Amino acid sequence: MFNDNSENIKLEVFSPVFIGTGNEYYCSEFYFIKRKGITKLSRSNLDFIARKLYHLDFELFMDFLDVLKNGDNFKNQQNDKEPRGLHKFLLNSVKTVDKNLYFNFLKNSLYECNLCYGNDIEDKYNIGCIKENIKTKNESYIPGSSIKGAIRNSILYSKLNLINTKNDDVNKIINNQNKKLDSFMRNLNFTDTFNGIKEPAIYGVESFGTKRNTFTFLETIDKGSILKFKYYNSANPNLDRKTSNYDIDDIFKCVYDFSMDLFDEEINFAEKNGLYALEDFYNNIYKLNSIDKPFIRLGQGSGVLAVSQMLNIKNSRKSLNDFTKFRKDNEIRKFYNYDFPKTKKLIVNSDMPLGWVQLSKDN
Repeated sequence: MFNDNSENIKLEVFSPVFIGTGNEYYCSEFYFIKRKGITKLSRSNLDFIARKLYHLDFELFMDFLDVLKNGDNFKNQQNDKEPRGLHKFLLNSVKTVDKNLYFNFLKNSLYECNLCYGNDIEDKYNIGCIKENIKTKNESYIPGSSIKGAIRNSILYSKLNLINTKNDDVNKIINNQNKKLDSFMRNLNFTDTFNGIKEPAIYGVESFGTKRNTFTFLETIDKGSILKFKYYNSANPNLDRKTSNYDIDDIFKCVYDFSMDLFDEEINFAEKNGLYALEDFYNNIYKLNSIDKPFIRLGQGSGVLAVSQMLNIKNSRKSLNDFTKFRKDNEIRKFYNYDFPKTKKLIVNSDMPLGWVQLSKDN
């Protein structure tokens, strides 16, 4: 049961949010369709197609199985101007034999996605593998665990005080604070978002700051989406008055403080690397950020635990050289030509980051 500290919260997406399931799907499982002149990606109901073909046309059914196991359909391509995978099979094999069956397959798809990458025919056929966003009943949503994890690290950032702390003592202090915070967070609860998004958006994403090929396609909850969830505090005031009094205003203050410091870091990074669209994005949400409506980063690309700890350490060191020494002494990953953080996942052709949302009370 929600206590007096429960609040309905609105979440507005400012850059696409991806919270993966670990699952992927391939061009043997989707096709492209026009809706009012706009190309969309439609994810097929493979079970429905298989059952229909098995009973109506066994030869087509065997051809369909060949599509599903063709390794070329599991890969992203470059400069592929011809349809492949399921799209090619439906057009060239099913539609030529039975138009009604073809349209029946289109009608019974699982869901459709807005195609935010590959609007040109030369681009869309390159899509071979898509990482799936978490869903319930084929609608994308944001789990309460993802919201709680991001908020936990904003609170951690506010509680860490590493000023004048020796490099050798930093890890011990962080570990102790993490243990205390685990106990504190047990009573702070965040529901899954109540509403889902029926049409996710497909974006191409790659990492800045690595020489490896990191290009991938993601299903995302697109910018402009509005979702809602509830926060409630389950602490017993007779046993833990301090925790029971911790309300959404306290949380928003921590989220705001962390995001403001992080924005400064991100803007500086964008300036140094000539990422002007990224710089404009952060300058814009910097102006919109407030204690009543703070920004927080969710999902892939956020790296919130590492960011909250490392940013606090960096800000507490006397100089950048001191921070670099800390990293070397603690053997913290590989060094790059910028000091923090290690990589940036950016949307192809726009340099937009992933995962930024704005929170506000939904009164």
